[in-house]
Amino acid sequence: MGAFGAGPAGRRTRDREWPSVRAAVDGGRLSRLGLVRHHGLNPLAMKADHQVLASGYDVDDDAVTIHCYDPNWPGRDDVTLTIDADGIRQSTGEALIGWFRID
Repeated sequence: MGAFGAGPAGRRTRDREWPSVRAAVDGGRLSRLGLVRHHGLNPLAMKADHQVLASGYDVDDDAVTIHCYDPNWPGRDDVTLTIDADGIRQSTGEALIGWFRID
């Protein structure tokens, strides 16, 4: 397990997706993210996947925390996605395998 999450999904999220989200937010733009919550071949499981809007971030040592608006949690401004040595997680406790930038 390396920094920013274990396994291929964590590395892909860190290496490919995080830099483009950072650039968008640094440029003053919101970034739409697709959250991957399932793994497998069942196409019906895709309904568990979800979208959020990234609006800011914090970088602390080997952790990145992305602040986002999640329509599943309306009225809350404390929803975050975190990538660190322990993996990838959402502050709401929902399952999260990885995420990708949609913009």
